[in-house]
Amino acid sequence: MPPAVEARVVSLRRAHPAWGPSRIVWQLERDGTGPLPGRSSVYRALVRHGLVEARKRKRRREDYRRWERGRAMELWQMDCDGPGVPGQRAGGQGGHRRPRAPSQPLPPHISRIGAASP
Repeated sequence: MPPAVEARVVSLRRAHPAWGPSRIVWQLERDGTGPLPGRSSVYRALVRHGLVEARKRKRRREDYRRWERGRAMELWQMDCDGPGVPGQRAGGQGGHRRPRAPSQPLPPHISRIGAASP
């Protein structure tokens, strides 16, 4: 980052202490400052000048159990729906339904698909 742009970043932060790196980059772009620095470059400049306190990155917790397993079929998951699930119709049909077999045999005058008519 050129020294003139870094000086502008520092002056914006001192004038507006609540502004973070993203807001400062937006203001620099709006003012037509060039070359436009990235958000992380602005953050590093603010840290160098003592205008923000550098914090360590938040790391992943080690006690989480991942959903993947070492072998096939070690992890099973069920997707349940039914009368007690909000947004579902009674009987467990979630807006779609498989056609059921007729409970009575079809009358002889109704032909089946693919069958020859008498």
